Amino acid sequence: MSPARLDVVIFGASGYTGRFVIKELVRISRHQRWLRWGVAGRSQVKLDIAVQSACSPDERKFVRVITADADDESSLRLMCAATKVVINCCGPYYQCGEAVVRAAIDTTTHYLDVCSEPTFLELVWVKYEVAARKAGVLVINACGLGCVPVDLGVLYLEQCFNGTLNSVEAYLVSQPSGETYKRWPANVLKYSTYEAAIYEIANGSKTRQSCSLKFEPELKPRGLLHKRFNRWCKPYPGADEAVVNRTQHYFYKENNKRPVQFKRYHSSPFFLDSILALIGSIILWMICRVFCMSKFLIRHPRLCSLGIVTYGDPDESFMRQLSFEHTLVGVGWKGEPRGQPTDEIIARVYTVGDNAPYEGTAVVVVHCAITILTARDKMPSYGGVFTPGAAFKNTDLIQKLNEDKLKFEII
Repeated sequence: MSPARLDVVIFGASGYTGRFVIKELVRISRHQRWLRWGVAGRSQVKLDIAVQSACSPDERKFVRVITADADDESSLRLMCAATKVVINCCGPYYQCGEAVVRAAIDTTTHYLDVCSEPTFLELVWVKYEVAARKAGVLVINACGLGCVPVDLGVLYLEQCFNGTLNSVEAYLVSQPSGETYKRWPANVLKYSTYEAAIYEIANGSKTRQSCSLKFEPELKPRGLLHKRFNRWCKPYPGADEAVVNRTQHYFYKENNKRPVQFKRYHSSPFFLDSILALIGSIILWMICRVFCMSKFLIRHPRLCSLGIVTYGDPDESFMRQLSFEHTLVGVGWKGEPRGQPTDEIIARVYTVGDNAPYEGTAVVVVHCAITILTARDKMPSYGGVFTPGAAFKNTDLIQKLNEDKLKFEII
């Protein structure tokens, strides 16, 4: 890579997620004075506004603004050629992501995103693994709060267990607190996130490549609704299980390490909330997959979501009240793996900050980018498409996150 390149460029920097990434990059880079970075997107005016709102007048002078459009591959290649690491914050990824991955590989630029769309993650893995490996480029998806807490959380449990883990079950608590919880949420889900979710339900492959390796005793899924930690828990759809399974498969393949089996659930203190969420999920699946009405849902988001979806920024007062915490329950053997595992370890992974989902995501992806720049020798020596756990296991990323706003602790 040319030494004249910037260190990091944030693509989609004027969007809601991108603005949080700018804010956290500015804060973190004040302790990393060597870091040279820029922003990129379609509108220079919006990019300038985003930079001005996050940077002091002296800091703005050193930020490079690049015009690039996801529909213009030549502009994407010019953007990627200007940096060592590109952070892609432009979604939905099934529409906007592939061209950026391709441009990054073509220009030998390391690629990060905060995607939690399972279909896109699989597409990149299947389609670009060979090209990324040949180019020596790291393509690391899912570097946000959607997957990193559980993917690195499993590795953290293994580090602290001093034995052999057989399985980990993760329980997510993500809900508003106080008076905010008592009112119907409105204008809190970005349209791009909603669109990606509907697309995933309607078009998600039923035959995704599985990296799940089953060892005895097998971790079996719990029922649609079960009670644990005095909460009602239900299966949580998303990319988490696929990402963790890919990480574990990677270490099994590379190091012949016994994989940790993994399941994830969402928990709520209220039985009625959990029942309604299950019913809503079933109805949504039927509308998309049985009645093939996903286009109607996408065209009328406000109506179909009862006001939850917004075309603009989410309601900040609501977002500031959101908590985000995982309880990770690991079970295994302190000695030789034999018989039923009886030793248990439990950890919390949680965020601190004003807007847990987006501020936490920004902190995670910024530290991932800096780790590539400062600890490349501790990461896989070859290129390819990696999960966060596979890419960063031997680095100090967990420690850096723990010193910042994503906390890992044994309870």
